[in-house]
Amino acid sequence: MKAKKIRYIILFFLLAAAVGACIYSYPIWKDAGVLRRHMAAGQFTFDLEVELDRTALEAGQAKLLENLAKLTGYEEDALFRLRIKGRTRGDKIQALIYPEGEEEPLMELYLSDELDAVNETLPYNTIRKNLVEKVALLDHIMPAELEAVYMTLEQVEQIFDLDLSRIREFHLPEFSTDRSTAAYFPLLALAPKERTEQGCRYGVAMEQVRMEVEIGSSVSGENGNAEPGGEETGIVRIEFSMENPGELAEQQAALLSRLGVELPVGELQMLKSISAVIEPGKGEKPEAPTRFMDQEKVDLIVKIRDLIREISDFFTPEEKRL
Repeated sequence: MKAKKIRYIILFFLLAAAVGACIYSYPIWKDAGVLRRHMAAGQFTFDLEVELDRTALEAGQAKLLENLAKLTGYEEDALFRLRIKGRTRGDKIQALIYPEGEEEPLMELYLSDELDAVNETLPYNTIRKNLVEKVALLDHIMPAELEAVYMTLEQVEQIFDLDLSRIREFHLPEFSTDRSTAAYFPLLALAPKERTEQGCRYGVAMEQVRMEVEIGSSVSGENGNAEPGGEETGIVRIEFSMENPGELAEQQAALLSRLGVELPVGELQMLKSISAVIEPGKGEKPEAPTRFMDQEKVDLIVKIRDLIREISDFFTPEEKRL
C-alpha cells in the first residue's frame, strides 16, 4: 500500500512537471510559429550598415569609389562606410545606398534574374550639385534631372570600362521557407530571452557575432498595417552584427543558418564589419524600372571617353600612363 502511494506521488510530480513544462513552453512554441510564418513569406525589408575592406576590393573598385568621392564632394571614408536600405521579394532586390552620415541616397540598385539596373539620376544630380558649387557656369551646362532614369549594369560597364560581375552576382541573406515550427522551437527555447513591450527578445552570441530575434504580436488589417479587428499576424525583427566577417565567415554563416538565414559568404569577404536589421514577411514588392538611358547616348559617351583617353595619352609620357 505504501509503495502504491509512492508511485502515485511520483506520478503526480511527473504530471505536474509536464504541465509546468507545457505552460512554460507554450509562449515559446507560439513565437516559433510566428517566426516560421514570417520566414516562409519569401520577402523582407533590410537596413544594413557595412564597412568595406579596401584591401579586399579589386583595384578598379577601390579606384572607382575614390574618384566618386572627388566628384560628389563626399569624404572618401564615407563611401567605404555605407548604409543600405531596401526590400526584397523572391529574386527581386531594390536597394538605396547612402554614404556614411548622409540622409539622401547616392545610388539605387534594382537586381533580379531578368534585369540588373542602377538609377543614374541620383549620382548625376549629386555630382552636378558639387560641381556647380565650385563652378557656377556649369548650372547652365549640366541641367538637373527631374525624373529617374536607369541604366543597365551592362551600360554602366560600357561607360566606365569596369567589370561589375560581383554586383550582378550579389545576393542578400536567403531565408529557408520550408522549416517547421518544431525546427525553430529548440533555438528559441535554449536562447537567453527578455520581455519587451511587444513580446520577447531572444539572443544568440558567439565570438565577434551578435544576433537578436524579437518576436511580438500585432494585428494586421487589409493594408498590412496594425489595425483593431484585423488578423493576428505577429511581428519579427532580426538584428545581427559581425566584426571582421571575412575571417569568420563560415562560423558566422553556421550560426545564422540555425535560424534559417543563409548568408552570402562570398560578399562577406570584402567587409570589415556589418550590422543589419531584417524584418521578414514585411515590405512591398520591388518595382522594376521602366525608363532607361538610350543606348545611342551610351555609345556616344563611350566614344567621348575613348577620345579623351587618346588625347590624354598623347600628352602623357608612356611611363606615367595608367
